[in-house]
Amino acid sequence: MTPKSPSHKRRAALGGVLVGALALTACGGGGNDAAAEEFDEDAEITLTVAWWGNDERAQLTQEVFDLFEERHDNITIESQPTGDPGDLFDRLSTDFAAGGGPDLFTLGGAMPQEYGAAGALYPLEELSEHVDLEPYEDFMVSSAVVDDTLYGLPTGGNAIGLLVNETMFDEAGVELPEEGWGWDEFIQAATDISENHEDAVGMDLRIQDIISTYVAQYNDLGLYDWDGQLAVTEEELTNWYETELEMVETGALPDPSVIVEHHTVTPDQSLFGVGDAAMSFSYSNQMTPYTQALGDDEVSMMLPPTDTDNPGVAVLPSQFWSINANSEQPQAAAMLLDFILNDAEVAEILQDDRGLPFNPEMLEVVEPMLDPINSEAAAYIQEVLEQGVVAPPQPAGGAEMNDLSQRIQTDILFDNSTVEQGVQDWISYMENALSQGG
Repeated sequence: MTPKSPSHKRRAALGGVLVGALALTACGGGGNDAAAEEFDEDAEITLTVAWWGNDERAQLTQEVFDLFEERHDNITIESQPTGDPGDLFDRLSTDFAAGGGPDLFTLGGAMPQEYGAAGALYPLEELSEHVDLEPYEDFMVSSAVVDDTLYGLPTGGNAIGLLVNETMFDEAGVELPEEGWGWDEFIQAATDISENHEDAVGMDLRIQDIISTYVAQYNDLGLYDWDGQLAVTEEELTNWYETELEMVETGALPDPSVIVEHHTVTPDQSLFGVGDAAMSFSYSNQMTPYTQALGDDEVSMMLPPTDTDNPGVAVLPSQFWSINANSEQPQAAAMLLDFILNDAEVAEILQDDRGLPFNPEMLEVVEPMLDPINSEAAAYIQEVLEQGVVAPPQPAGGAEMNDLSQRIQTDILFDNSTVEQGVQDWISYMENALSQGG
């Protein structure tokens, strides 16, 4: 069986995007004639900006846009938010294929490399008069660099951790985990929760949130190496999928149909977020929406379980802002990008909504303002920096991993594939995706 990823349509559309982008940018170096023209800062300008996030992020982002418009009364921002990143990426594919697309937008994973390599993104060094690039170190931007050209800036950093609902552990009479516990202990605790709590299971799992961390516990890299090739082995993937099957069999995880239904839900709709699961792997900047959804429940974050001396966690850019290579207002877009990431008043508004700021000056603004929950997330980031790994960037083509892993997981959990066949299909598919650069 050769798996067909649910992102196949988006991938095909992206291929059209990239061909169109190359044609539109002619020389393929990114940028357009607008940058060569003298920029009139007083001209009437409309910027379209696309991004993803929940209602709280929408409110904060709009507050930032309103402030920018107050400072630049000749610039109007047309905001184009989506709730789910997949919806945004689908829309970007369609818009770019038609020769359009927003002026400024967010991308995740390997997408800055994929779009940048095709000439669809504006080289930020060409706009350095309008956006400050200096605060960002190499490891922060490696996922947005192609042939030594920078195509995006990170919104901030976060890291995968294990969220624990301490209230539910207490209700189930299960002892709270301690740092350094192994996977067997983790599975037993989740099983005990499921058996002893009237209304919940032990674990809420989305495979895309943990698989690379699990692999990095064994190879110090994760799924990919520094050359953009697969680092994961069949044995490591087999161990993970067999661990999932064990968790379903023991009751640590819910029924496979429930797992699949919750593959891409927002935090407030997840099993953990509605109080139906006691643990979940999640990014550190998601602690606030989870705790808000859970009300008075005590929630903490800790390093994932590991059977090695390596937690496998890395601090990663949560997402990137990039500029359309065909924007008619690249300088104004760069001004807005700089404002979002490098302005102290904006930092006070956004705080760690898209990850803790990588700009050290903005981090100094944000840290004293954090509430106890976000302070705990910030402390967790520091712990990861001390104990975790430095992960290679997700290579072009790596964006296929999330959907593929879910598809293989579904086939295995529903007995439509053996673990052995599923792992072979996963590796074959990803090798092909990486060789094609997405």
